[in-house]
Amino acid sequence: MKEIIMREKHERELFNQRQRLTSNECLWEMLSESEKRENVIRQELYFAQQNLSTYEKIVGKLQHQLESLQNEKLRLL
Repeated sequence: MKEIIMREKHERELFNQRQRLTSNECLWEMLSESEKRENVIRQELYFAQQNLSTYEKIVGKLQHQLESLQNEKLRLL
């Protein structure tokens, strides 16, 4: 009887350990996917920052051209 109880207890412990292992594997997979998404988002942010910098330079040049054209217009008037 004692041996049967110990065997059942051991089997329950094995079952619980398998459940935890399965749960941990899922969590590790989720973490891995999250890290991949984070890397993609970081790359997108980097490219967005580069584009923003480029566009700011373009806007500055266009503003300078607009000022030049306005000054030229006033001079011609």
